[in-house]
Amino acid sequence: MTNYSRTTLRELKKRYLNILKKCLLANLMMFAFSLTAHSGTATDADSLMTELEKNERTVVETGTHLLTYDKTSSLYDAESDSIIFPSVEHTGYIKVQGGRLYNNADLTFISDNELIFKENKSILTNGQGIYGGAINNAGNLTFNAKVGFLENENSSNNWTQGTVHNSGTINFNNYVRFEDNISLPLKGTVYGSSVYNSGTMNFTSADFIGNYSGERKNPKGGQSAAIYNGAGGNITFTGIVNFENNQGWSSGLAVGGTVFNSGSIEFQQKVSFKNNTTTAPLGEYQAVGNFYNTGTGTAVFADVDFIGNEVTGTKSGTAGALFNTGDLTFKGVALFKDNKSKGPLAHAGAMYLEYGTTVFEKEALFLNNSAAADTSAAAAGAVYIGYKDSIVTFKDKVTFKENRAKGVTEAKGGAVFIHNKGCVLTFENGFHFSGNKEIIVVTDENGLITETEKLNDIYMHYGTIHIEGTNPNAEEYIGGGIRGTEERGTINKSSVATLVFGEESDSTGFTGVFNQTAGKTVAKSETFLGGTNNILGGELETHGSEILYTAVVGQNKDETTGEVLSSGTLTHLALGSEPVEIKGLSFKEEGTNLSMTFKSGTSERARYQINEDIMNATGNKLVFENSDVYVDGNKTLGTVEAKNSDIDVGTREISVDEIALKENAVLKMTVNSLAEHGKVNGVIAGTDTSKIALQLGMETESGIYQLFDRDNEVKTVGNPLFNIQDLEDGSFEIDKKTSEELSSSLSVGKNEGKALSAMMMRSAPNKEFKVVQNEVLEALQSEDKVTVENAKEALTALSGRSTSLYQSQATAGFTQLHNVVSQMLMNTAAPVFGHNGGEEPARASVYIKGLYDRVNSLTGDGFRMRSKGAVLGIQSAVTEDLTVGVGYAGVDTTVKNHFAEQKLKPTQGLSQRNINQIIGG
Repeated sequence: MTNYSRTTLRELKKRYLNILKKCLLANLMMFAFSLTAHSGTATDADSLMTELEKNERTVVETGTHLLTYDKTSSLYDAESDSIIFPSVEHTGYIKVQGGRLYNNADLTFISDNELIFKENKSILTNGQGIYGGAINNAGNLTFNAKVGFLENENSSNNWTQGTVHNSGTINFNNYVRFEDNISLPLKGTVYGSSVYNSGTMNFTSADFIGNYSGERKNPKGGQSAAIYNGAGGNITFTGIVNFENNQGWSSGLAVGGTVFNSGSIEFQQKVSFKNNTTTAPLGEYQAVGNFYNTGTGTAVFADVDFIGNEVTGTKSGTAGALFNTGDLTFKGVALFKDNKSKGPLAHAGAMYLEYGTTVFEKEALFLNNSAAADTSAAAAGAVYIGYKDSIVTFKDKVTFKENRAKGVTEAKGGAVFIHNKGCVLTFENGFHFSGNKEIIVVTDENGLITETEKLNDIYMHYGTIHIEGTNPNAEEYIGGGIRGTEERGTINKSSVATLVFGEESDSTGFTGVFNQTAGKTVAKSETFLGGTNNILGGELETHGSEILYTAVVGQNKDETTGEVLSSGTLTHLALGSEPVEIKGLSFKEEGTNLSMTFKSGTSERARYQINEDIMNATGNKLVFENSDVYVDGNKTLGTVEAKNSDIDVGTREISVDEIALKENAVLKMTVNSLAEHGKVNGVIAGTDTSKIALQLGMETESGIYQLFDRDNEVKTVGNPLFNIQDLEDGSFEIDKKTSEELSSSLSVGKNEGKALSAMMMRSAPNKEFKVVQNEVLEALQSEDKVTVENAKEALTALSGRSTSLYQSQATAGFTQLHNVVSQMLMNTAAPVFGHNGGEEPARASVYIKGLYDRVNSLTGDGFRMRSKGAVLGIQSAVTEDLTVGVGYAGVDTTVKNHFAEQKLKPTQGLSQRNINQIIGG
């Protein structure tokens, strides 16, 4: 017999009572469970706690229950400082509702320790599917404790709906984590391997890490490895949230690998999506978005990071981070970095915004995202906007940097691709595009792979871009350029800030419409937008020497006031050797009193060339400031106003309402002959008509030789070659001097005066004729100003060659004169230009005529002579009865005999007196 001390007996008694108590509690729990199983009734919290301690499924259908757990609980695990509920393997044939817990009552868990639901398994062998691998809630479920759902598994021959399935209300009032949960349906769809919600769920902070969903045989399905929020679902996160390393896998369509939302989901603090993947590795299907927001879905983010997320499809990869057909709002800073879409066809390394609305209220950054196609095309290294209509708005600054669209057949949009007509992209406070590239991968017949890179920021298939904002300091920078489908797409700039196209940008591939109504645009590259550029207001500053653009200037008149809303300015800073072309400039037909200003933004003058008519110019104005303007061709220009500028008409004829010469402005014209001279049809006016600045010149091989110059202070009237008469209204008449006037003014002979007059005709056809002409012009240009002495020096070069300029046919002893006409008389010349343009000049003609040719017999049988040659000349009708001109005769006279052949010089037998008589006759 064993003897026990009193102390020992008391201890045994205590143990016995505890065992008895536990047995009684166990019996009560079994009774309560039997009631629950049969009647759906749970009577108290103690029975529920006992049920949860068992390795069996717990069902709560009635009542209000508070379950409190602390370190005294039998479920407490000291190593993890948590309450770990025993795992349950729950198998169903028709459907499985909550592998560990089913709640249709009001149930609250309270604990200072984390509550762990771990390694529960829900297995469906047939029937509908699994409603919650660990918990199915149809009532009100509250956790006033940290909660963990770890390594729970759903396995079904159909679809599954979450580790936690909620159709009621769940409140996680403390931190919750979902880690390494798995959904493996044999077919069907995974509707959130961690959370399925069609009710209301409120979270504080949460982590979703390493969850996996993989379906096998449903080509129409999709899955979310973390959260599926249905059309009626509402989910709110009030704390910090993290989604990391979640994997969505599908043999068919893989959609929303991390989050699928067709209800309402809001993140009120920072949320991160890192290294999540969506994969469709089998069959001809696509992977779409790690965060998928559908047409009925509304998603709101505070600060958010999408970093290193990836989609890979065997048909296509779309949206490495986020796909939207609903409404997205980013209330905080949004960062999209290192996201990828991959597949034979690839779209949107970061975001695919198919339709719906997307609004960024704070700064957004898209860095190093990529769309990489294996065998086909890639579009949108960062953001793809709208296969259907999509509205995207950046209210604060957005940065697109180092994004890439990499394709085999083509690549479109290094950063952004805009697809549909109804798509609208709006920037309200600036943007920065730099380093974005389109990359084409080519494999040659030897298997050598080469990549061709091209800087590009935006590709517009259709759609509209609005550049808005009232912040003058907002950065608006395009570093790589814009291109698009031919004659599609519209860009509207109404911001007051400065839009800059960088030095390496090339936007000639954009052939749509650019409308600017305010602010300034600076093109630092040698090219600009290649479409129609409407400078409706503000400034356009170009730095290239060969900018070609078409602009429509002016807005429609305001229907109420009839006033013009705006005008525009083109500022040219690149002062290259070639002028900037003003090509196809036109004013809208509806607008009058519109103005377009062209000016240099530096101390040096800009250079412009008007090479096309300015359409709808009547009633509208071109203003040139600090610029040199050359009019190439006969033009209609409306009103032209010049300030510190030269307007060079050359020998062209222009029609204007008025040429208004303001401060330091000069009108330049070229007068080469009566038939070739500049002409202005319209009013020439200035602030003071006595101070209109005019320069007349003659064209030479080395440039324009100045014949007449009158600036604002000094009139220089008079010239050896032209009579220039001031008219009282500020216009001028220019007549070429007659040969007599030339002879008199230069104190030279009449013959030299006539020769000089003839040589001033640029239409003189003979090479030798032009050689002498150039010698005269060079002499005339030997001094800064033309003097009589200069002209005499020029005539010295001429006098020794007079006999070779005007020749006649001659033979030994016989002289024949053919077709030599007299001087060019200019005293009836019409004005070159004037107040209303003046009269038309006398018509001149150039002719060529063969010389007389015959054989003459001399005394003696051994001689004969043949004369041959031609006459070149110009003539003009002075009156109805008198036509005068000047000609050049060349002759070849050969005398043959039986002994020798001798070629006579053309002047042989002529004297200077004969020549004078010939020309003056």
